[in-house]
Formats: sequence, structure tokens, C-alpha cells
Amino acid sequence: MFLKTNFKLKFGHDFDSLVWRLMITNPALLTVEERDPEKKDAFYHVFDLRTGKPLLKKFSAPDNFWSGIEAVIGYRVYFHGYKSAGLPYHKGIFVWDLDRGDFIWKNEELGWMFRNQEGIYAFRQKFESQDYFLLDPETGEVLAELGGDSDRIHEMAELEGLKDDYSAYTYPENFVFSAWNTGGYLETLFPPDAIKSEAEVFSSNGIVFLNIHSGNPKDGFSNELLAVDPEKKKVLKRFTLNTRSRNMMAESCFIWNDLLFLAYGKKRIEVREIRK
Repeated sequence: MFLKTNFKLKFGHDFDSLVWRLMITNPALLTVEERDPEKKDAFYHVFDLRTGKPLLKKFSAPDNFWSGIEAVIGYRVYFHGYKSAGLPYHKGIFVWDLDRGDFIWKNEELGWMFRNQEGIYAFRQKFESQDYFLLDPETGEVLAELGGDSDRIHEMAELEGLKDDYSAYTYPENFVFSAWNTGGYLETLFPPDAIKSEAEVFSSNGIVFLNIHSGNPKDGFSNELLAVDPEKKKVLKRFTLNTRSRNMMAESCFIWNDLLFLAYGKKRIEVREIRK
């Protein structure tokens, strides 16, 4: 039996520009990057998923559009710049402390690689090689100059990356190739103009989520997410994520723990609870 609080809106926010990237990090923080490619603007937001309160709102990093986030660790956001506009090479480490509301240190010359229990590993790009450094996470001070042994540093980075835990995430899979494509109840929910090859499905807490794209290039595309009780053969909730768009919207929904993340169009994010 589903409670009335099922799919309760926990958090919702409308953004001025395109939602470019989402990151979820401990302790339950949602970082959102929004960008306006025409105006060359980039802004960053951090929300506490437990309360929905913003910890950082419409923040412009150094170098504005030519910036990005390397990592969010605890209550610190590690921004980067670029070696030059339009090129993919990262340069600079700018550490923003969410509790203090300020940068705690900056290094405009080195680039971020990874962080472990020893500190932050960074590099300085040379013409055809790199020099590596170990930095103090609290001050940015160089603790050690590590030379240019690229193989050893990259091996350490790969080992650190293996520690990333994605077990809390549930992502959609293609419906056609899924175990749910059995010719049963779910297929009766497809509208006549549905693009079945693009449909997605995922499940949590006994609920199946069917993400359906429909339409055509002339009239536009729509995207609707259905929350379904497969045992009762009942649609519990419909979420219209997009209507009459010129292109089909990809990556419009996923689950983290017991929270459903929804992207409406390109400028709104909602987080809803999934409960039995």
C-alpha cells in the first residue's frame, strides 16, 4: 500500500540557464552547474538534499565561463580554470569552503589530479611532460615535489578512482533490451506515437519507472515518466518532463538512494521521495 506522501516533492528549483551537470556527494549535497553558452556565463549551486536549502547559489567561479568543478569533498568545492579559452586543459585549483562562504586557498599554476589520505595530488604542465606535487588540503602548501614519474602518479589516480561508490544510484536502461520487455502490461502504456527504441525503464522499492519518448521532428518530442505498480497493473503517477521539444531529452531521470531526480526541460530540477 502506498502512502499519500509517496513521490512527495522534497526539493525543486528553476534555473535561469541550461542545467549542464549534476553531482551528488557526501553528506547528501547536490551540486548543479548551469551554463549559458551564448552569454558565456557559468554559475554553480549547492543544495543540502536533507533540507533543500541552498549552501551556494548562482556562484560565479574565477574565469566565469571557462571554469569547472574537479570535486566536491565534504563542504569544500574544488574549482578549476583552463589553460586557455576553448581548450580542454585544466589549470588552477580554487577551493571554496561552504561553511565559511569564501575561498580558503587558490593556486593558479597547478592542476588538480586527485585527493587521498596523503593530500591533493596536482601537476604543472610543461611542453611535453608534467611535474607532480603533493599539496596540503588545508592551505594549498606544497608538501612534496614528486618529479615527473607519470606512470606511478596515474596508477595511483586509477586506484583512487576504484574507490568511488555508485551503489546508491539507479539509472535507466533501454526498455527494448531489458527484462521488462515481455509484451506485458508495461507495453500497453505506450502511446501510439511512442518511440519504443528510445524508451527507458528502471525500478526501486517495488515501483517500475517507464520513461517514454514520443513525437516526431516536425511536431516536436515529448517525454513522460510513468511510475507503475506492476503487481496491481496501475499507473501511480505521471511526470511530464518535456513537451514539443526540437530534440529528444536524454538523461532526464535517475534515482539516488530513495530519491527520484527529475529534469524538466533543461532548466528545472525536482527531487521527490520514493516510499511504500
